[in-house]
Amino acid sequence: MTDKEGAAPRYAKKSFDIENQINTFVNIVSPKDSNDENALWIYQKTFFYLGIFDSNSLDI
Repeated sequence: MTDKEGAAPRYAKKSFDIENQINTFVNIVSPKDSNDENALWIYQKTFFYLGIFDSNSLDI
């Protein structure tokens, strides 16, 4: 469900250069009012991040 009543469905595509941002999280989806213009936006209070991490960066 959207956070805006009556919002029309929207679709978008975007490429993300995640391979060149190793050991960091990359924001790929965020709410429209919190978007940094690099991520896709949606009418929800939701964030999606992707990341590629090498085994030396993990402190488990």
